Amino acid sequence: MQNSFYWLVILFVSISLNAFTEASLAQSISATINVEKDFSDDNASEVPVSLTCSGSSPQGGMVSEGDPLQISPVVLLEGATCPIQDDSVPDAYTESYSADCDINPVVDGEIYNCVITNTSVLPSSE
Repeated sequence: MQNSFYWLVILFVSISLNAFTEASLAQSISATINVEKDFSDDNASEVPVSLTCSGSSPQGGMVSEGDPLQISPVVLLEGATCPIQDDSVPDAYTESYSADCDINPVVDGEIYNCVITNTSVLPSSE
């Protein structure tokens, strides 16, 4: 029984070290990500957005119509994915995202331009 336990521990440590070594040897890449906000009614509100790339800490900031956010450089491991989220969609708006808001996978040296559109669901006051 004791020998089985030791072999199990050795197997676990071996698998863990192998995964760590593969991650350490993966090629680093970098990209520039621009996030723009477009309100259908030209609302000037600032809203938080976040970028959560696989294998890295979340990044983000505030963005408003006419005041984009640039996250550069984003340094990641090769093959990383980076979905961008509107963290706080204002009441009375729906959201939609351009294709560059779901980066899968990130390409080294690429510049991505994500546009988040918030469309008012309130009737116009015309």
